[in-house]
Amino acid sequence: AQFSVNVACGKCAHGKQLRFKSGASGQNLRIGQDGSVNGKGGNGKWATFTIHNEGGYLRLQNVGNPDHWLRIDADGNLNGHGKGGKWTQFVILRPEKGQIIFRSAEHARHGKKYHVGIKPDGSAKPGSKTGTGAHSRFICQRV
Repeated sequence: AQFSVNVACGKCAHGKQLRFKSGASGQNLRIGQDGSVNGKGGNGKWATFTIHNEGGYLRLQNVGNPDHWLRIDADGNLNGHGKGGKWTQFVILRPEKGQIIFRSAEHARHGKKYHVGIKPDGSAKPGSKTGTGAHSRFICQRV
């Protein structure tokens, strides 16, 4: 089922700052200084995102480096080298209460189901290899 960001994250609206705890690693999603993504974040600026909720899509802009946006690129790789364009747009799925999944909106337009994924060791999983199982699930946390 697809839900708005407000349903998935409570009162998480455009412009709010949030963190996303990985169900697989138990730590927060983060974009490093070099634009790499992993699920080894704490509660600092690299693991905090400014929410852009526009046109039915969610985009995540890194607080540590506002030039880095979470994306699944044209090749299906998860990274933080987005600039706010089509590869940074996500649709929110809500598999179970309190959990959210980020599905790439651009890939979905082409019939592909690519998702943000983190492995149990905290490393990033390619979006092209991430379904809707445990590696794709996050818990939204207000800052």
